[in-house]
Amino acid sequence: MTPLEKILIDKIRSHGPINIATFMEQVLCHPEFGYYTSRDPLGRSGDFITAPEISQMFGELMGLWAADLWHQMGKPSEVVLFECGPGRGTLMADMLRVAKKVPEFAEAIKIHLLETSPVLREKQRQAVKGQEIVFHDDIPLNVPGVPVILIANEFLDALPVRQLIRNGQNWDERTVAVDSEKGLTFSQKPLPPGEYKNLLQTARDGEIFEISPAQDDFTRKTCNMLKAGGAALFIDYGYTKSAPGDTLQAVRNHRYVDVLEEIGRSDLTAHVNFERLAHVAQEEGAKIHGPVTQSRFLLSLGLAERAENLIKTAQSAHSPSDENSLQNIKSAVLRLSGPTGMGQLFKAICLTHDRTLKPAGF
Repeated sequence: MTPLEKILIDKIRSHGPINIATFMEQVLCHPEFGYYTSRDPLGRSGDFITAPEISQMFGELMGLWAADLWHQMGKPSEVVLFECGPGRGTLMADMLRVAKKVPEFAEAIKIHLLETSPVLREKQRQAVKGQEIVFHDDIPLNVPGVPVILIANEFLDALPVRQLIRNGQNWDERTVAVDSEKGLTFSQKPLPPGEYKNLLQTARDGEIFEISPAQDDFTRKTCNMLKAGGAALFIDYGYTKSAPGDTLQAVRNHRYVDVLEEIGRSDLTAHVNFERLAHVAQEEGAKIHGPVTQSRFLLSLGLAERAENLIKTAQSAHSPSDENSLQNIKSAVLRLSGPTGMGQLFKAICLTHDRTLKPAGF
């Protein structure tokens, strides 16, 4: 039994079952034993690898995307480059390296990072050493009048979800309870009659439908922040049409594990409902670009051309590691854009308030 599991068991025994959103929040963000607050989960020695860790090409394309958007914005003398969930800082470091090719853009950038993990904040400082960073625990930013280019890669999937179970004309809520023999176990409790009655009429009895008030709130805050100008780009795995389904999953050592095991030592995520995200953003007056598949997004930004240039550079180097370099580049392209990799499952969506902006890739 992990220390966090014991804490949750004691809490549930004292106060009753907790819903899935509370469970996710505790598992990921507990101040002492939370998954993200206590470790660096990324890389081959961690639990999962994100796109920026797969290849420099991903961050380079994001940097060019941001530079193009800044140019469309009229090349403001100051712009906040704001990344949510920056991991080790790899994406930001790659973006800044490309930004130097556009000196005016590089000079205008103010780096802001949304990160709550002390462990990862230190990694991010090292990744962009020499650059001034403003850290945040949440948004909105306190930068009135300054346009923002927000990038969030694999961030929304970690925001807590609630799981509702169709029960006749009403809904129950899935919870985490304590079993005297098994420890933590899934349970459910009735919601007040009529609550969420019109949520999803096509759901059948017993089917689970996920909602994320946390994601809705984050989307609204983001849209409000963009009123000063700029855009928000979200890249994550998920679905484009609202549908029932249990997408809660746990990953440890690059393998799927039981959600209720290794509490605090496994990553917990849920697929993003892009239709819902777009709906909330539209309610806030934002313009929606996409969603499109990550494959379409990256290839339209020039992934294949960038890979070709890297391959030519590797071939001309004539070093013993050439073959490995070539293979790594080709493998990275397939992982980022191929149908069996991240290409189809991952989606990209962009939000703007400025109707004149035409973000690349959409």
